[in-house]
Amino acid sequence: MNTKRIQSNTKSTQMRAGDEFTILIPELEEAMEQGKTGKFGRSWSDGEKSILKKYYGKVDTALILPHLPKRTIGQVQNQAGRMGLTGRKG
Repeated sequence: MNTKRIQSNTKSTQMRAGDEFTILIPELEEAMEQGKTGKFGRSWSDGEKSILKKYYGKVDTALILPHLPKRTIGQVQNQAGRMGLTGRKG
């Protein structure tokens, strides 16, 4: 039988299902439920994405920022790029 042991400084739960292990780390499960995504910040809501889709590239990004609380210009530009939006006006 092939057994692997995982060391961690958090309390994790190992569950065996057939030949596969599922590891649950309570702190990370909770963070996922709360929309916390680590170094990438919080997830973008559908409303925020809708604002970008409608206005990004059509008005100056600085005018959009007040409507996207706690977002930086860099975050807005990166998310727009992931959504395939261009920074061109018109």
